[in-house]
Amino acid sequence: MSLFKKIQYNAPVVLTFTFLSLAALLLDFATQGKSTQLLFCVYRSSPKDPLTYVRLFGHVLGHASVSHYMSNMMLFLLLGPMIEEKYGSLRMLAMILITALVTGLVNIVCFPNVALLGASGVVFMLIILSSMVRMVDGKLPLTMVLVVVLYLGQEVYNGIAAQDSISQLSHILGGVCGGAFGWLLNRRGPSDGETNNQQTGGGSGRWRAKLAATWENWREKRRTHKQKRQTAREEKKKTQRRVSDQERTDGVRWE
Repeated sequence: MSLFKKIQYNAPVVLTFTFLSLAALLLDFATQGKSTQLLFCVYRSSPKDPLTYVRLFGHVLGHASVSHYMSNMMLFLLLGPMIEEKYGSLRMLAMILITALVTGLVNIVCFPNVALLGASGVVFMLIILSSMVRMVDGKLPLTMVLVVVLYLGQEVYNGIAAQDSISQLSHILGGVCGGAFGWLLNRRGPSDGETNNQQTGGGSGRWRAKLAATWENWREKRRTHKQKRQTAREEKKKTQRRVSDQERTDGVRWE
């Protein structure tokens, strides 16, 4: 039992995504592929069908086989925790959802008769984004350039030369999303405050600090507002007492 207490759920979004993908794969085996076709792959369908919008995001959880799942999750678990620690869980979740939406929509538009499933687009997003972690002052790291040339260049070549069931376009789109996220998040470089936060808690620490500061500002405004209301009530009571005393005084006849 002491061993389990020492295990830390260190990357909530990454681990939850991994377990959900595993559950989707097991459900695929249990339903003989019906659950995957219904929820965990994306293809052109009626916009009136609510599940169409579920599949736009859920397709990244679906996998065609155990080997497909393992190949994606090994890289995902290797790169994901580092990215989530640096940028925070909320940003990590947002980047996964945006990548899923982009790859799903492009597949619907460009390949209406082809079903897309798997986390490869998300994994390629993490590959490119991880190469931009140390980006400073908007300068492009050479490591990122080499990763783009090697990984995305290979996918472009495979898309032209290879005849297989792998969606190279979703890999390329995932890489483009990763590059866009990295540029937007790192173009100004880390400030001194952000550097300190990275040493003490990473991206999630910065978000907690901002949330704590916002909460404290709100409480201070509430206290100020409460004091003003209390002062106004006291002034009103004083005014009412003065008026009452004046009325009693006016009723007295002095001789």
